[in-house]
Amino acid sequence: MYRWIIPLAVVWPMVAIGATLAVFGPPPRGALQLIGGAIGFLLVGVFSGWGLIYSLSQADALREQLAIVLFYLLVSPLAYALGIGAPFAIEAMPGVVLPPAVTYLVVFPIVVGLNGSLLLLGAIATGRWVGLYISRAI
Repeated sequence: MYRWIIPLAVVWPMVAIGATLAVFGPPPRGALQLIGGAIGFLLVGVFSGWGLIYSLSQADALREQLAIVLFYLLVSPLAYALGIGAPFAIEAMPGVVLPPAVTYLVVFPIVVGLNGSLLLLGAIATGRWVGLYISRAI
């Protein structure tokens, strides 16, 4: 069942980078910014994919699984928005001067990965609780 983490991990960067390019065009900083974003969204896919698959495997009822998937899908656009927006706060911080390679290949992926993953893992947990409540109430 955990083999599904790989497709989830690969799909997140492809969708995120594709949507970003479609909406905003090429980034002003070029390839480093794209590579950093792709690494960050790969982390989002790995962490949230692991949480999603683990929660689905632990869910007892179909209602729980449906609630988990529903919350994951509902929160995904917000996680994407936080993932692409959060690194710009780093660039806007006065007095912080890092080499571009460090900024885009280390700091950006960590910020993108944490922001997107934490939100999605929270959505998965909420979906699990809602699913448990629904399946026990009915």
